[in-house]
Amino acid sequence: MTVMTTMIVLMPFLVLGATSKKDVELKPQPAAHGQETGDRGTLSDWDDIISKMEAPSRDKWQFPEKVIKSLDLKANDMVCDIGAGPGYFSTKIAQALLPSGHVFAVDVEEKMLTVLRQRMKSGKITNMTPVLAAMEDPFLP
Repeated sequence: MTVMTTMIVLMPFLVLGATSKKDVELKPQPAAHGQETGDRGTLSDWDDIISKMEAPSRDKWQFPEKVIKSLDLKANDMVCDIGAGPGYFSTKIAQALLPSGHVFAVDVEEKMLTVLRQRMKSGKITNMTPVLAAMEDPFLP
């Protein structure tokens, strides 16, 4: 079981926790695990939703650099982004944790994680693990 040494709530849909890498064994989670996830009938235009989540104008009100700096991340930290979506914060945090930190990007929507995996591949991000969660369980190591 992971013991979180720091828990930071950034907004209602984004929770980050950091812990030392030595405290947790990294195990990639399966992309699918038989839990109920996916469309809940409220989001239909995923491209539009994702483009709004990733809009450059978001930086003007979200201040990601300040948020990440305030986390005071250390080289071996592990960060869990619950509700990661397509990775707006996760990708930035993964970059901040190079070379030895790790991010678990957790979301209940496979479509969001598909976009995240594409971003990881194109950005050559290797220190992040997408985790498909259930509403009642984030499936963290």
